[in-house]
Amino acid sequence: VLLSRSYGPGRYDPVYEEMGIDYPIGYVRWTERENLREFLRLLAEGKVQVEPLITHRYPIDRAAEAYELLASPEGGKILGALIEYPPPKQVVRRVPASKPAPKQAKVKLGVIGAGNFATGTLLPLLKSIADVEFVGVCTARGYTAKGVADKFGFQFAASDPSEIFDNPDINALLIATRHDTHAPYAIRAMQTGKPAFLEKPLAISFEQLEQVEQVWRETGGRVLVGYNRRFSPFVRQIAQHFKNRTEPLSMLYRVNAGPLEHGHWMRGTPEGGSRIVGEGCHFIDVMMFLANALPKRVCAAHLRSHEPDTAQLVIEFEDGSIGVLYYLTTGDPSVPKEYLEVHGAGRSAILRDFRELELIAGGKKSVHKSMGQDKGHKNELQAFVDAVKSGSEMPIPMEWAIANTRITLEAIGSDEPVGKTAR
Repeated sequence: VLLSRSYGPGRYDPVYEEMGIDYPIGYVRWTERENLREFLRLLAEGKVQVEPLITHRYPIDRAAEAYELLASPEGGKILGALIEYPPPKQVVRRVPASKPAPKQAKVKLGVIGAGNFATGTLLPLLKSIADVEFVGVCTARGYTAKGVADKFGFQFAASDPSEIFDNPDINALLIATRHDTHAPYAIRAMQTGKPAFLEKPLAISFEQLEQVEQVWRETGGRVLVGYNRRFSPFVRQIAQHFKNRTEPLSMLYRVNAGPLEHGHWMRGTPEGGSRIVGEGCHFIDVMMFLANALPKRVCAAHLRSHEPDTAQLVIEFEDGSIGVLYYLTTGDPSVPKEYLEVHGAGRSAILRDFRELELIAGGKKSVHKSMGQDKGHKNELQAFVDAVKSGSEMPIPMEWAIANTRITLEAIGSDEPVGKTAR
């Protein structure tokens, strides 16, 4: 008798286990899922019976006796020993942090999601902003939330988002979860009446977007989507450079994003969606900001045969401006990630990777350099805090975030090089 020692083909394959993409049945008949499904079917029909295999039963506090018996000369009497657990206790979904740091503040923040970007960028910057108090943090894994709570001085950690949404001591939210949860959490934030900073994207499907828009129109909820680049000093300088224009702009934004490893959660997965939707929205927002106009139409072409996230988008804006987003994942990694050109009204601007900005007008060029890359995160978070404190509208209107998301969704659905009107 030869027994299977693992679950079957598909085990440890993230594309199979995490993304749910099955092998063709003619290629692999008995996969991990099919093995388990067939075993459960046989159990349900009584064709497999495990009760005769159980010769001993031990409560968990006496489990050591089972192992002692197995190791003893009498061990041959055991065919199957069942370890029994007591009934489950009430699940604890909230614990206090070890070093809470309460203070008097106007913005009492609750955080949902604490991945690398939140803990490496957003939370340290928020920590440096006055009038912000860290109240609660929630992650899917409670022990992660506890570690973040202790590190940043939250009052409590939780594993249930309701502990954040329904907490009366919290009056503002930071949502930094995976992409597929953004729309549901934005909706819940608006329904609870709490202003929220929501990491991009706003939604990853038309269905999600329509639900968000409906709730926004019903509630007037305040959500700031994390399009940080418009808050960068260099982008603000470009906007000032073209302030008094009377003509449309022509813009080119090249992004050398690079490939993601096989099986990465952001690479065409149900929770990540498309990279054009998830990251391309950043650069479209910059062009919307500079044109000071909503996108009207998009034409897109994708390098589908090799790397579907490589795409070129041509966007027409309501003021007549044109923007081209050149998003590539197949370039040489030594090429800087971001490059922006803006032309119009006899003026030009060139931004190189948020390190160098050239402003040209009347045949004269001024060059501005930065020792580091300021992509606007601190200014964006400060603007969010100011809006929460004052009760004013968010610095990026919800209508603009909805239009941006709609254009990216139109773009990934554009299989032919023809224009698609934003719905």
